[in-house]
Order: sequence, then structure tokens, then C-alpha cells
Amino acid sequence: MGRHRQEIAGVSVRLEDLLSVQSRLSGLSLRNFRNLSSLGSGARRVRVRGQGMEYEESRGYVVGDDIKNMDWRVMARTGEAHTKVFAEERERSFMLTVDLSSSMFFGTRYGFKSWAAAQLAAHIGWLATFSGDRLGG
Repeated sequence: MGRHRQEIAGVSVRLEDLLSVQSRLSGLSLRNFRNLSSLGSGARRVRVRGQGMEYEESRGYVVGDDIKNMDWRVMARTGEAHTKVFAEERERSFMLTVDLSSSMFFGTRYGFKSWAAAQLAAHIGWLATFSGDRLGG
């Protein structure tokens, strides 16, 4: 004989509740918080040149440049050595962790601390996803 567990809002963390957070956050993004960290990054182009994947331009070869990045087509056309320059893309990564140990199972009449922590993690996770950032847990 199976037991039915009564679901009480604010006590147990259900997947449906965490997924419903997405619809409530549809107009928001983490864009306002991007300037808080100059070392932070996200799914956006930045003006940093490096070993990225997106071709930006070709420039004249300078001694010490990596020969793997030689632009042979421009060199064949001009007769001078040129190097490819790439735009480096950066991504901001979010790692979410929620403590669901027994110390988190207390709270107020609105909900347990564990439930509030899971809701907050869902909010941050959806906002990161909307911004195109990487998310882990």
C-alpha cells in the first residue's frame, strides 16, 4: 500500500516549482550586473585579442608571432608575411550549490530555509541561462 505525501508549499523542493521560475523572470537579465566585475565574462565579444576562434583581421608579421597563425592567402597576394588576429570570446560561468542538509530544514510560516535557497538558485540559474552564460551545479 503506497503512501501519499502531502506537498506543502515552501517545505519541499519540487522540479515543477523550479521550472515555473522561468516564466516569472522572462523580462529580466544579468546584464545590469556585468559591469560589477571587470574580470567576469559572458557569451559576448570583448575587445581582447588573443587565441579565440573568431577571425578579426590580418596584420603584418612581427618577429615572435606564432607561425601557425600565418595568413597564407594575404601573403600570396601581397608578397609580405601577415598574421591572423582573432577576437577572444569570454564566457562567464556560474556554479550553483544549494545546501540541503538537515540544518536547512527550518524556517518561517512562508517556507523552509532549504526551499528559499533552492528558489534563489533557480532564479540565478535562469537569469544566467537567459544571458547565454554557462551554468553548472
